[in-house]
Amino acid sequence: MKGYDIKVRLDDFKPHTYRDIIIPENITFYQLHLIMQELWNFSNKHLYEFNTTDYKRRYIDFDNHSMEGIYLPDFNEKDAKSEYIKEVFDLTDEIYYTYDFGDSWRFTLEIKKKLDYEENYPEIKEYKGDYGPVENCGGVFILSDMVEYKTNPNFDATDYIKSLSEKLKKFDLDEKNKELMESCTFNNEATPKEEVKIFEESFEKKGFDLYITFNEVIPFTMRNIQIPSGITFNQLHDIIQILVGLDNHHEYRFINLEENICITSNIDENNDYEEVDAENTLVEKYLSKSQYIVYEYDFENTIYLTIEINNCIDYDKNYPTIAEYLGEYNLLDDCGGTTGFMELLQLKENPELADEKEQALINNIKQFNKEEIQDKLIKYCSFKQ
Repeated sequence: MKGYDIKVRLDDFKPHTYRDIIIPENITFYQLHLIMQELWNFSNKHLYEFNTTDYKRRYIDFDNHSMEGIYLPDFNEKDAKSEYIKEVFDLTDEIYYTYDFGDSWRFTLEIKKKLDYEENYPEIKEYKGDYGPVENCGGVFILSDMVEYKTNPNFDATDYIKSLSEKLKKFDLDEKNKELMESCTFNNEATPKEEVKIFEESFEKKGFDLYITFNEVIPFTMRNIQIPSGITFNQLHDIIQILVGLDNHHEYRFINLEENICITSNIDENNDYEEVDAENTLVEKYLSKSQYIVYEYDFENTIYLTIEINNCIDYDKNYPTIAEYLGEYNLLDDCGGTTGFMELLQLKENPELADEKEQALINNIKQFNKEEIQDKLIKYCSFKQ
């Protein structure tokens, strides 16, 4: 088994307070929430959420947000009880956790490294800060006064702070590890059975529903597209080029971070990944095993896209179909990659700040036209199955 060595830091709070903890990889975000509750002595009576650092994915408890058992999530919201941390932790360095939107306790979870870990419960290795949150006290600023009063006999505290400070509990490493073992031992399968079932069925079905997001672009830009399963990664590359407005002038690759595989038409790139030929590899071979794949284009001025496999679907077309989209502009070749494109979007709002070269690039930025792009996909990306 594997696990993650993470540093959990209480944000916006002094003195600096954190817990270094190892957690098993095969847990859901809901189970990670339960760990956070035990770790910080919360009572699980308020709403919570996990966010990626770009806020493009939000993990919440659908049951707690529902009315009469019904909840209609936004496209970027996932159910914490069914989503596994591995799908995100392998792709990022940090995530955020917020609990109780009134007091607004916010934590940064720094994913330090992945390591061998045979236990099915979390274990704290190191900590800093003798005191942590007190639920319903009013948040970090009130807590700061409480800790100051507790540790500084000369601090002039109000009667309210003095009363609340009686609830402060000094951290005990051995005691907390014992509590975590007792309340947060999760006997999950190494690979979730439901996930295996879904992807076994994918070979009987005929397509994938994908979310393709533009990394580092604000406002959030996404294309939701459905594709036939019997195409190659090279054909998926052709689809992406048309979908996001690129001209196919540069090298590309797909990175499956979970399996450390690079899927490319340029074999022998001398990179750190196991290389697979994109022209002869069907998308179903890797899309059916992973929730996320990174697409990189133009390695000098890199454009990054994240491909999220939303679902396996019944699909009888031999061309891709655009389902929905967010973000009005498509990308642009030779503008400095995703970062350069973001800078051009800002200049587009303030054209007086752009020089002649930048203005020429801005003039080439095209608005996304769903009908026009769909017609191109049918014309150029109808593949024989």
